[in-house]
Amino acid sequence: MIIYQIKKYSNIKPVNNKERALEELIKARKEKYYSVAAIFPALGYFVAHNWIIKSDDLALGILVLIFYLMSFFYAYIGAKFFHRYFFMKANPSFVHLLKPSKSEIKEMRKKGKEIIIK
Repeated sequence: MIIYQIKKYSNIKPVNNKERALEELIKARKEKYYSVAAIFPALGYFVAHNWIIKSDDLALGILVLIFYLMSFFYAYIGAKFFHRYFFMKANPSFVHLLKPSKSEIKEMRKKGKEIIIK
């Protein structure tokens, strides 16, 4: 299925030369990791059936390790986005909002307020 999707989207041509060069660079970078993506499932199968099944303690240890890694990952993500939220609340001058629509600009001008868009 992965190879099908790669072939399906590999022949889409970009609009201009800059996009084409960028696409070729990304494609070259991704091709380095195809073999790694193919090896890891087989390696996981080998590890699971040869090491974990032989020892229940090892299986529990690996599960606890995975649990802690996922906990630390979610704590990091939570801290990162909560920090971003509180930073934006504390420093609204640094936040760039979306450009208002033309109808919103007209309404504000009718009310006598001017919107400065940089």
